[in-house]
Amino acid sequence: MKRSKHAIALLITVMFIIVITVAIGVGLKQVNSASFQMKNEKFMYQSRLLIEDILKILSQK
Repeated sequence: MKRSKHAIALLITVMFIIVITVAIGVGLKQVNSASFQMKNEKFMYQSRLLIEDILKILSQK
């Protein structure tokens, strides 16, 4: 009986570690995705500023 309790405790501990590992993995995936989106947004913002500057220069002439 005592052995059975230890086995159940070990199983619960292993399941808990698996759940934590999956949660960390999902969190890191979200951070990576957000980082990629931020890089795209920064590029689009810089492109928009460049186009505005070019249009401003062309309209002055």
